[in-house]
Parts: sequence; C-alpha cells; structure tokens
Amino acid sequence: MSGKESPLCLLTLLRFTSQILAPRFPHALFPFLSAVYLMYARRRRSKVNVDLQDIPRELFEQLVLGHPDCLLVGCNLLEHLRVSGQVWVQVAGRLVQVIPITGLPEGLALTTPTLMSNFGPGPLLLSLAGVEPQLASQVTLSLCPMVEEVSPVLLDAALESYLHTPRYMCSGDWLEVDLTPANYYSTSPHCSLSKVFYRVVEVIGPSYTDNVTRGHCVLWGLTNILQDPANPHYLPSVNTRTRPRPFSVTATNYKQFLLSECPAGLESHLQELVECMRVGCTPGVRPVFLVRGQQGSGVKEVVRCAANILGVTLLSVDCRDMLGQAESKWRAVFGRANRLRPCLLQLRNIEVLNGTKDSREETRAFAAFTQQLDNIPDGSTCPVLVVATTGADTMVGALSRLFLHTVTVTSPDAVSRTSMLNWLLAISGAEASEELVTQMVTCSAGFLYADLASLISHAVRNRLKHMKNLGPSSGVPSHLIELQLEDVQSACDLMQAKYSDVMGGPKIPSVTWDDVGGLGALRAEITRTVMLPLLHPKLLASGLRRAVFERGRAASPCVIFFDELDSLAPNRGRSGDSGGVMDRLDKLLFVGACEDKNSQLGVLTALTRRFQLSEHNILQDVCNFLPLKLTGADLYSLCYKAWLRAARTTILAGSSKRQVLVSLEDFRSVLDDLVPSVNDEDLEYFRQLHRQLGDNHNQLYMH
Repeated sequence: MSGKESPLCLLTLLRFTSQILAPRFPHALFPFLSAVYLMYARRRRSKVNVDLQDIPRELFEQLVLGHPDCLLVGCNLLEHLRVSGQVWVQVAGRLVQVIPITGLPEGLALTTPTLMSNFGPGPLLLSLAGVEPQLASQVTLSLCPMVEEVSPVLLDAALESYLHTPRYMCSGDWLEVDLTPANYYSTSPHCSLSKVFYRVVEVIGPSYTDNVTRGHCVLWGLTNILQDPANPHYLPSVNTRTRPRPFSVTATNYKQFLLSECPAGLESHLQELVECMRVGCTPGVRPVFLVRGQQGSGVKEVVRCAANILGVTLLSVDCRDMLGQAESKWRAVFGRANRLRPCLLQLRNIEVLNGTKDSREETRAFAAFTQQLDNIPDGSTCPVLVVATTGADTMVGALSRLFLHTVTVTSPDAVSRTSMLNWLLAISGAEASEELVTQMVTCSAGFLYADLASLISHAVRNRLKHMKNLGPSSGVPSHLIELQLEDVQSACDLMQAKYSDVMGGPKIPSVTWDDVGGLGALRAEITRTVMLPLLHPKLLASGLRRAVFERGRAASPCVIFFDELDSLAPNRGRSGDSGGVMDRLDKLLFVGACEDKNSQLGVLTALTRRFQLSEHNILQDVCNFLPLKLTGADLYSLCYKAWLRAARTTILAGSSKRQVLVSLEDFRSVLDDLVPSVNDEDLEYFRQLHRQLGDNHNQLYMH
C-alpha cells in the first residue's frame, strides 16, 4: 500500500477481510463496526447548519480587514468542526474561507451582500472541504451592466487592483470591484461611480482529486483574464446601509450600526412599488407605473430604494428635457434603457406630457413617448420598468390611462415624522433624546421628508459649530454628536421661518389668549368651533381635496386661516358674482369696536401686559376719558404712542434707570391725536347686518 489511500478505500479493504474471518472468528467484525462508527461520527461532526446574514461591505471590513470574500463565524462553530483558525469549507458546491470571530452566535455567519447573492437564499450547510482552491488558468468576465460613463482605462485599472489579491470565484458569481483606488491613481477623467459589478462567465483550471466541480482562485498576472460583452443580469440586492463613522465595531454590537436602505416612514410606499414592479415582469404586462407625491415628499428615495432592492439599474430622465425633437430624444432614452436591462427608467415631471390641444410640441412628445412604450418587450426576464413621477394632483386624458398602478406618497403624520427623524439622526451620525425628538415632531407639523432632512442638517451643523468653538479640551469625543436643546430650537425656528414663507406653509403662532383683551363670548365661540372637527374629524373629512386643504391635513391638528376672504366675493355673497362664497360659511363671527368700558379695559390690560405702569389702577382712569367706538387697532396705537412718549421723557431726563414708566399723563397727552378708525356710518352698517343675519342659521357676534 502506498499510504495515500482514501478512508473509503481502507474501509472497503477492512470489510473484505472481516467477511473472510467472520465464520471462524466472529470477533473479527468488531474492528469493522468500530471503523464504520468512527467514520460516521467524524462525518457528522464535519457538517453544521448556519443562518447567513449580509452586512454592508464597509461594516464587514471593520470586523475583519483584508478578507472581503469570506464567512465570519463564531469560535464555537469551529470547535464543533474540530478545527481552529482560518479554514476552507464547502458550501453549496463551492469553497469559502471561514474566519472565527469572538462573540458571534454559533448558528450565524456574516458575509457581504455580493457573496450572499453568490450563495443563494436559505440556510447553509458547512462541511469540511479537505482541499484548498487551486489556481485558475483562465477566467472570462462580463461587465454588468455596461457602464457608459466610465472609461475603459479606469475599468482596467480597477480590475487589476481588485485581482492583485487572490480571489476565489465560480461560474455565475458576482464580483464587486471598487473604483475608488483606481480613480485616485488613474489619469483618466474622474468618475462619480464608487463601484461596478462583473459577472463570472467561465473559470478554467485543474481538476480536484475527488473529481468534484469547484471554483478556482484568480490572480492578476498568473491567470489569463478575458472579457465578454455585457449580458442582462439582475444585480445583488441592497437592503441595508451603515451608520456613518462606525467605530469600535464588534461581533456583539454590529447590529446597532445597521440601518434600513429605505428612509423610515416610507417603507409602505416602497413595498407597494416593489410588489407592483415584480408583477410587471410577468408575461403580457406592460410595466408602466406612476408614483405621485409633492416635491420633497420622498418620491426620489422610494424609486431609488426600489431599484436597489430589485437589483436593477436606475436611469433617471426629466421629461421637461424631452420637449423639442422629441422623437430622437425618446428613441435615445429607451435605447439606452434597453442596453442597461434590467433597468428602472424613472421619468420625472411626467405631467408635462399632459399637454393641451393648442400645444403641438407637448402633443408630439407624448406621441413619441407612447410609441417607444409599445416597443418595450413584455414578459422579459430582464425588462425595462418604467416609473413616472409627478407632483401634480391629477393626470388627464390618454396619459392617465397608461399607468398600470399609481403609488401615492402622502405627507407623514406625527408617527411617521418620529420614525423619519430617528432615521435621519442615525444616518447623520447624531443622537438626540426622546424629548428633543418629540419637540422636533411638534415643530415640524406639515413637513415633508426633505424638510425633515434639512431640519436635522441644521441642528447637526449647530452642534458641530459649538463643538468647534469648545475645542478638543472639552473632553467630548469627536465622533459623538449629541444634539442639545439650543441646537434643535435654533433649527426649528429657522425651518419654521423658511417653511412659513412658502404659500400655504403652516405656522405655529406664539400668540395666546392672554394677548387678546375682552371678546369673551367670541373667544368661547371660536374655541367651540375649532374643537368640533378635532373631537369629531369624520364629520368634516369629506370634500376637502384642494392643495391648501391637503397641506392643512398633513399638518393636523391645524387651523387654516384665510385672510381677506371677501376678495373672493367682492359683492358680498348673495348678490355677488363669485358663486356665493360668503353664503357658504357655516358661521360668521364679527370682531367689532369696543362699545363699553369693560371691553376697553380688557383690551388695554392685554396690550400693556409688558409695560411698567406708574400706578396699578391708571388703566381704569384711562378708560374713563376714552371715547366709545374704538377698535383694537385704535387702542394699540394709543398704548404704543404713550410708551414712546414715556421713553422719550426718560431719555431727555438723563435717568440711569433702564425701566420706562408709563403714566396717566402719557396717555392723556397722546389722546388728542387719536382718531377712531370706525365712523358712525360704518358702525350702523354692521348693526344692520347683525339684525339681518341674526335670525338665520348663521350668527353674527358683535363685540
């Protein structure tokens, strides 16, 4: 015997010998049975089932440096296999190197998304291979998809850098090649892409001793590398991302650095779109969908994440650029999408193709667009999926009939805003207490996804400026960005100011009832009117579909204030030509002049809350010499001028006191210049209006 016989060969020889000796010596079967048991036990210990989880490559490289194409397993798993250190195992007909890491559960293995796509779904059965991969003599690769914006020189440099490290690969594998090192050293034009994917078409190398088909290692300079034209294939799916600036990553805490690829609060819209697109890949279906949402609502993020999850290339086109020479432009766009299959073709601002009968340019663009849609092959395994996006409320005519399904990205409510803010904090590398998050949710009523992202960006920028001013002597780690109350408050004030400048932007005023004097009955009626829809929202939920009401609904609970409503009804309702706008109001509340001393005293008390009065009871004396029929604006003018006179007197007297004391004499001196803004004729008009509407279902409150 040569000493190189396999265990199976030796077991066969032992069985043959035992059969000869067994008739005369029955105990001769014992060595054979013992050998069978030992081989069975050894084979059982050499296999183990594990659940596979993929984590982003940048996080994976934090756990193990220099081994991107391996499996990370717990130390207990290798002890179960009776091996130690780095070892090659066999998984699903291929070899892979496993590296032990402390703290990882025994039944779990970590890898990159690309390597996981090469394994396929489901649990894996690891078994000791007994062999190591051999060097391939030739490999054929295909760039998928064809990347038109990257120069061949840069691609070759990136591939050379990637293959300078031995890479194990099998036919059908995906290779994720980083463009960053090649981009840095290359003299070709800079590329915005960070990585490209290659598909392994064929690997040729020596056979293994057990005649089992496995992959081989490929090394630049020792393996002949060929490249085939690009063929359509789905890319590895991407579902997670990493928090920025990961530090001290271990096998026990890596999960806290994982984030969903889709922003929180948009998951339901993403799931709806992905399910529709999967249906669109079936035979006989033309995959054309519409995603509707306001600008900044997260439509862009939903479409991008859908492409990453499905593993298709995203090609985005603005339909406004397709006007003029539309036939050639649409032909070029769909031609490129066909070369990038499977491809998600995003058509932004699709509403420009609505067109009108008088717009020949838009009509031609729409006709050219539909012609290219008819040329899309349906039922293809690698299709072109068309997703149109718009911020318009409705689609009319033939354009609205093109879409198989419409996904509407709505404005986030308080719960969704909380999830979005926490997700945005995580991707910005910042932290905030629950109280601060609650405050941001309150001040961001009506905000969309992009607005919330700006809010977090401003708050983080405020904190970074503060940390820079403190310097390294503060003792705060540079990687820890913990937002404080002043950061959030400043960001909220800035965003509220910007947001409220937009037409229809909701605003939370700082005015309270303490700033309003008198009008007690009117205040009670306004409170009852406002609280009715808050307590019974279903009563008033129907019929409000215009944009201003949609924005108000997004900021609920919300009071919509229409200033100068009578401009819609210049002739005051019943006799007007505006459709009776004023007649459609449920309740009319009139804020009139103060026609009694108690009302005047209440208004004066509210207006002078921040004044320093020379005596506590001078307001009653002021009311005694005030004329009736003064409005709130008249009384405000009186108080303002009285304070200015008192301030001027204090300055001229050279007093060192910072307080301005307003006296009764200050009020008396400015009273001569006070002219009531409501004359007797106007007041009589409103009295007649009160008598006219007092008996109807509408009520007019006079104060």
